[in-house]
Amino acid sequence: MESHGCIRLEHLVALGKRWLATDLAWIGDRLRSEIDKNETERVHLKQPVAIFLFY
Repeated sequence: MESHGCIRLEHLVALGKRWLATDLAWIGDRLRSEIDKNETERVHLKQPVAIFLFY
């Protein structure tokens, strides 16, 4: 796995909801609850997501 350090997101919850929309385990407020724990959690998405970083 490659690391690009910290990446700041403006709409973190909206992005998470979009990526997890088809995963029934993430229905409701679970995403916000997990974010509020302030701990790293690896989540395996059902479909890969391409991420492009531009500097």
